[in-house]
Amino acid sequence: SFYGEGELYIVKSDTVSIQGRYEGTKYTKGLAATNKVAVGGEFLKGHVIEVGCMESGDITLDGEPILTSFPSEYKLLDVPDAEIFYNTDGELVDKATEMFDERRIVHMDLPMGVRLTVLRWSNYVDFRLRMPPQPEQDGGCGNFNHDPSDD
Repeated sequence: SFYGEGELYIVKSDTVSIQGRYEGTKYTKGLAATNKVAVGGEFLKGHVIEVGCMESGDITLDGEPILTSFPSEYKLLDVPDAEIFYNTDGELVDKATEMFDERRIVHMDLPMGVRLTVLRWSNYVDFRLRMPPQPEQDGGCGNFNHDPSDD
């Protein structure tokens, strides 16, 4: 169920893996909200980037903190076309959050046209994923075979 706690694939393919961790909050009356996203796979040469909410910890690459100052940016030297920016720029995913002044937004521009924007709030994250369909793709974003009955 999308309302329960756990870790689920957002995108799972032979080359791209994006997972979400979902946990209940006091504001959602126990229903799960996205707490962390992790991106990895062949397209990142085995690296894993994790971005959690402000309470859950650091932004990491392979378990090591990156983007420790604000604003900042990071380039994966061994992965062409992989850059991560941490700043206040960007459109909010959830218009209900417009009332919050403090914006902490992670922008991932990654190979194969994968663009992930993660908006970090105190105890949850919002995210926007833009990417072309991948061969053999599955996960919460669907499989892009034009048959919604098997997504």
